[in-house]
Amino acid sequence: MRSTRRTALDELIETISANDRNDNDAALEHFITQAGTAQIFTLLERFYVEYRRKSNPWQFYIEYVTGKLLVKGGKLRAEDLFFIVKFSQRTKLLSDNLIVRIVRSQPLSTIDGLVGWLVEEPGTFDELLVMLLHEIVIEYSRLPQVICPNLVRAARRIEQIRHPLSVLPLALLSVESQIAPDCCGAPGLKHTRRTPPGFRKLPFSAVQPMVDFTLCEDTTAEYQIQAQSAFLNWTNQSNGCLEIRRFTSSIVITIDNIRQVLLGLNLACLNTITIETLSIGQTSATDITTVLFRCAANGGINNNSGLGSPYGRLAAWQSVTALVDALPGTALSVVNAQMETYQWFGLECNSPWFNHSACDLAFVGLNPEGTRLVTIAATDTN
Repeated sequence: MRSTRRTALDELIETISANDRNDNDAALEHFITQAGTAQIFTLLERFYVEYRRKSNPWQFYIEYVTGKLLVKGGKLRAEDLFFIVKFSQRTKLLSDNLIVRIVRSQPLSTIDGLVGWLVEEPGTFDELLVMLLHEIVIEYSRLPQVICPNLVRAARRIEQIRHPLSVLPLALLSVESQIAPDCCGAPGLKHTRRTPPGFRKLPFSAVQPMVDFTLCEDTTAEYQIQAQSAFLNWTNQSNGCLEIRRFTSSIVITIDNIRQVLLGLNLACLNTITIETLSIGQTSATDITTVLFRCAANGGINNNSGLGSPYGRLAAWQSVTALVDALPGTALSVVNAQMETYQWFGLECNSPWFNHSACDLAFVGLNPEGTRLVTIAATDTN
């Protein structure tokens, strides 16, 4: 009778099956340290076999081992990344931020090599190619065309199939200059602040100039649908609440009278706020765009409710397009220019309308003529 020789991999599987998760880390770490990439891939396949028999704890260890592989950085080859991507697509087990981890851990030359493998199978990896392409744009501010010929090929393919993300430029526009990779990417990362990042508080004068004015609200359903794009995952997948309004003023709104105007709008988010307690500060188009992007990419308070970076970028631009009264489909370079002509103000979220959580925000946009006012307030709770 022929005996079956037990391998180090067999012993590791047996150890993990018998012990608690906390006891397995040392054994698994030792194996990964000693093993080559091919052996680690075999380990992943064995874990997947065990997962199909019993999901716990094997899904955790598949994620763990993949993370360890990607931490190795430049030691991976393009074909190694191709295995990981195919394994992820086949098993549906690796987390949504796999592409983010690849982009942030691997050299561009290796990623471009991976894309060379992916583009050879049209239709199979199209969505993954789109995500890779736009994560690289966000990470590096542009698509590095000279050193990434395969990525250029992928970009042409994405444009041909008219993917929804193909409307996004392959370079960050000026109002996106503060989109930092460490503030976006993986869904669930918390991001919002009680004031926009560039908030510069306006001084308050006890003697406020009183003026007569009328305000006409023209908050249409179409406008609200478009403007709330960056917050849809707050309301659909979390417990978010929004107030989005748009007004035309009979007078030119200035820094001197904006407090009086805002309190005349009957905004729910300013309920109980007085002219003395209304805290408002100037901010910039870049700051507002950054906040909108993070809101869409990372979602509200509940974990995993965000769109991720590429789709979060698209949702942010959809909101921005509405805020500056541009028509849907307007070239984003034009929208970007209009965004920079507006004055932007942040409001401190200190009324009872807000949940007083990490996801409170409110801001106001004023067109160049000073007669068109847009407001967005958002809050969330678990």
